[in-house]
Amino acid sequence: MKKRVLRETNGGVQEEAGQLLEKIMTTIEDFSTVHDRTDLEKKLIELFQTRDDYPYDQEINHEISLLDVLTLDAVQIIEQVEDYQEAIRLGSRPLLKKGQITSNYIQSMIESHNMDDSYIVLGNEVAIPHSRPEEGVNELAVSLLHVRQGVNFSRSERVHFVFIIAPINQESHINALFEIMSIAEDEHRLRYMRTCSTPQELAKINIFTDIVEGGMKAINNGRPMELFELENLRSRGMKAVLEEYYHLLATKTWR
Repeated sequence: MKKRVLRETNGGVQEEAGQLLEKIMTTIEDFSTVHDRTDLEKKLIELFQTRDDYPYDQEINHEISLLDVLTLDAVQIIEQVEDYQEAIRLGSRPLLKKGQITSNYIQSMIESHNMDDSYIVLGNEVAIPHSRPEEGVNELAVSLLHVRQGVNFSRSERVHFVFIIAPINQESHINALFEIMSIAEDEHRLRYMRTCSTPQELAKINIFTDIVEGGMKAINNGRPMELFELENLRSRGMKAVLEEYYHLLATKTWR
């Protein structure tokens, strides 16, 4: 499913790279137990990006993250929608209002969706409607719609979070797409997102722990934590840090 999503949103992103990555993952799983498949995939991609002949090097733009393209005014929370078509229209509204997409792009997303082949559904909670840039994208953008009661994007899959993706070319959105995929597979983060009552709270999915060149910087509402706080978190390991951070956000007790 991941490979198809990448092909569809990237106009055919280096299929050979996806095949290579999948072969490596399969081989590893044949001889060991993989506890975090998503993290392992990311580490493998990072490892191979040092090679000139690895296809991902040519396609992934690491400069543009989800934080860069998902702004607060593009985050919405509603109770319910009639169907996936209404979800796509409502989710696209902030991007249409700012001129980042056209009404034709919205219609293209609706018409291209197939309820019997819902490859745009990631995991059990997330859908990523999208179409081709030439259908009406003026600026790279992402929006997020939280439908509290959920909406069916297939005969059997009901999602609660709809990320509208508007790509301007074949590569600029790929890093943000990987981040959305990571969210879709992260039950801790999804649990926090389901508790959000305002767009401001929901937008905090972008303000999480980041690892930069072996060092960890945790950010709380844009404020770097004090050194002693970082050292304390770092010593306890990434998994424990993330679990506690999501819990604190969900219970509104983060200081």
